[in-house]
Amino acid sequence: MRANKLIILISILFLCACSRPKDLIYKGVDNFGYKQSGLTNSLVTIDLKLYNPNRYGLMLKSSDVAVFINNSHVGQAYLKDKKLIPARDTFTLPVVLNVDILRVIPNAYDLLTKKEITLKLDGIIRAGRHGVFLIMPVKYEGKQKIR
Repeated sequence: MRANKLIILISILFLCACSRPKDLIYKGVDNFGYKQSGLTNSLVTIDLKLYNPNRYGLMLKSSDVAVFINNSHVGQAYLKDKKLIPARDTFTLPVVLNVDILRVIPNAYDLLTKKEITLKLDGIIRAGRHGVFLIMPVKYEGKQKIR
């Protein structure tokens, strides 16, 4: 009987201590680069600046995020490698963006003449710790300055 109470108490403490991680906060982008150019598709590398509001580090395992510029889908962003995310800190996340050139052409004029665009990210990432990975949504929409 006493062992059952101890198991129940440990289970309750474990469940209370393991809360769902808070979503990562988007801070901006840096370091655009071309990995591979083609007539219809190109691979672009970018560094996303993100903030982890959690009091513990996370391991980012994979991502699948759709990227929209001025409400036009331009491609999918994929994580290059697994990444350890520090606790309560801003970090850069290198991603590869598979860009459909035919979808970028309608936005080419805006990209060349305007000082900012509307950037939208929509997708999921798999992150966790100690072997427990959760699917976390990525939703961001805002203005991004163009240099």
